[in-house]
Amino acid sequence: MTALSTRGQQVIEELAGRHGVSTDAVATLLRAVAAGSGTAAQFSHPELGGAGQWMRGGMTMVGDMFNQQLAATVNALCTTLAERIGTVGPAALF
Repeated sequence: MTALSTRGQQVIEELAGRHGVSTDAVATLLRAVAAGSGTAAQFSHPELGGAGQWMRGGMTMVGDMFNQQLAATVNALCTTLAERIGTVGPAALF
């Protein structure tokens, strides 16, 4: 597992607090979004409904298929993380 930089840790703490999820869940999404170059993510975390996928532009799938609020939260997190990666670059976060 790739360690986060101080800046990366600050980002996940900020977003976890804003969206009401754990820092571990946000870190999982950060790694997945970074691996997908900011355009896609495949992740698995129990707090996020298990296995899921996200693609920039509107496709979000979570394991808890009918939980629209969870899907919206995952979409918002991934979109924000992709923007941060695009702004500062992945090297600044890891």
